[in-house]
Amino acid sequence: DSLVQSMCSWFHPEITRGLYRFVLSDGLFYPWIVYFLYMGCGPLMMGYFVDDSFGVMFLSGLYIGGTWLPESLIYVSEFIQLCAFHLPLLALLCYRLGRQVDRAPPAMATRCQRLACILLDSRFWIYPLLAWQLWLSVNFLLATYDLTVFLLSPCRLWQVGFGWYLHRTVCRNEAAMLALSGSQH
Repeated sequence: DSLVQSMCSWFHPEITRGLYRFVLSDGLFYPWIVYFLYMGCGPLMMGYFVDDSFGVMFLSGLYIGGTWLPESLIYVSEFIQLCAFHLPLLALLCYRLGRQVDRAPPAMATRCQRLACILLDSRFWIYPLLAWQLWLSVNFLLATYDLTVFLLSPCRLWQVGFGWYLHRTVCRNEAAMLALSGSQH
């Protein structure tokens, strides 16, 4: 038992509590699962990759001009995307879900502890994360390819909207929980 506690002691209790709430929330968990199933099976990007040849990029390769081109580096790109955007997004959302009931720092908290509570709040980090993902999408897709690839890339540009949807859903859940806890007092 102490071995398990020592191995998991670094994991923040608010994230664990928030992950539990995330899994129980149908409005958060099901879109998350469907999106990741789509990433594994559906097209990642569509558009004109090569002059006058419409192509569709999947996780396992590229279908362009009637030819299938197997590609193994797309997995690496999507793994980097997972580590750079999806895992931080999930951690921020779970942290916020885990702190919904006890949002305020304790009254006896020091100034440094209150500053840490403010800096760890997901509202501080979610907007830069979404803006960074949008910036990467614009620089990678629009600068490299054309406008159709930029607009028809569900696993690059659309995930900014997906992250925004999840964040807004967490905010609505938070408002409902705060209203419920306020009516009980």
